[in-house]
Parts: sequence; C-alpha cells; structure tokens
Amino acid sequence: MTTELIQLYDTVSEKIGKDGATALANYITKFTNERLNANLDNLVDKPEFHKEVAEIRMDIADVRVEVKNVYSELKQDIADVHNEIANVRSELKQDIADVRNEIGEVRSELKQDIADVRNEIANVRSELKQDIADVRTEIANVRSELKQDIADVRNEIAEVRTEIANVRSELKQDIADVRNEIAEVRTDIAGVRTEMVILKTDLQSEIKDGFSKMNRVAIQWLIGLFASLITLILTLYFNR
Repeated sequence: MTTELIQLYDTVSEKIGKDGATALANYITKFTNERLNANLDNLVDKPEFHKEVAEIRMDIADVRVEVKNVYSELKQDIADVHNEIANVRSELKQDIADVRNEIGEVRSELKQDIADVRNEIANVRSELKQDIADVRTEIANVRSELKQDIADVRNEIAEVRTEIANVRSELKQDIADVRNEIAEVRTDIAGVRTEMVILKTDLQSEIKDGFSKMNRVAIQWLIGLFASLITLILTLYFNR
C-alpha cells in the first residue's frame, strides 16, 4: 500500500458515515486522474502500465474493503454509543424524575412546615398581643394605685405637717407657760428666801433676847427643825 493510500486510510478512519465514503471517493478519483495524466504518455506502450494499474486496482479494492470494515466498526461503535447514550438518557430521565419527585415531596413538606411555622408565629403573635394587653392593663392599674397611694401619702404628709405645726405651737405655748411658771417659782423662792432671812433674823433676835440662857444644843435643834419645815413646805409646793 502506497503512502497516499495509508494517508487515505488514516483520513477515512477519522471520518464517520457518508462523510468518510465521500472523502474516499473524491480522493480515489483525484489520485487516479493525477497518476493517469502524469504517466499516460510514457506508460501506454510499456508493459509495466498494466501491472501498475492492476496493483492500483488491488490497492483500491483493499482500501474499499478496509473502509467497509472501518465503516462497519464505526457504525457498530456509533450504535453502541447511541445505546449507551440512550441508556444514560433513560437513567438520567429516571434520576431526574426521582429528583423531581423528591423535590415535590420536599416542597410539599416544606410547604407544610412553613404553614406550621406560620401558624405557630400567628399563635405566638396572638399570645404576645394578649400578654402585652395584660401588661398594659396591669401597668394602668399599678399606675392608678400608685397615683392613689401618692395622693394618700401627700394627704398624710399634709396631716403630719399640720400635726407638727400644732405640736410646735402647743410646745411653744407649753414652753412659754413653763417659763412663766419658772419665773413665778423663782419669784416665790426669792420671797421665801427673803422671808427665811427675815424669820432667821427675827428668830436669832428672839433667841438672843428671850432664850439667852438655853444651851447651844437646843438652839441648833430648833434651827434644824425650822429648816426641815421650810424644806418640806418648798417640796410640797413644787410637787403640787
């Protein structure tokens, strides 16, 4: 097989279907015409011409057989590839169908979960609204109670202030009365002291004049008795 035929074989091996056959026919026609046009004048009368033509025909026949074999193998490979593609496509379709079913199930579950979550959120929101309303009511009640308590405390403070003012006024009056009584007592004490001095002087004069002969012990006893009487009188006066 010549170099051109080997190249033809490689070229045909890379082709698929009708494209390979068309390329082969075009190449054979071109190759034959070039060989014939180049050597026709020199080979018409030569015995090698018929031999070379026979070899070319044999080569062409071999190439055709090989091309048919390659074409048959390529057809089988293509059929196998088509079968594999069909199998893969069928498997992919089944996988896609399964995935779609799973997606549908997941979507349905997610929808149910979302619905449940929304219901829970609605319930929690309703409970929170109720709790907020209750808290607001409690705050209003506490505020009202605090206002009342503050008013009561203010009233009590006003009453305490009034009582303090009254007590302060009474204390002032009592202090004034006590001061007056103390002044009176001091006046009384001063009068008593004056009277005691006068009585003591008179007593001493009388004792000196009338009782000059009495002993000293008797005089001291009389003076002590008189002092005791004066003390008793003052004590009774201050404790009345």
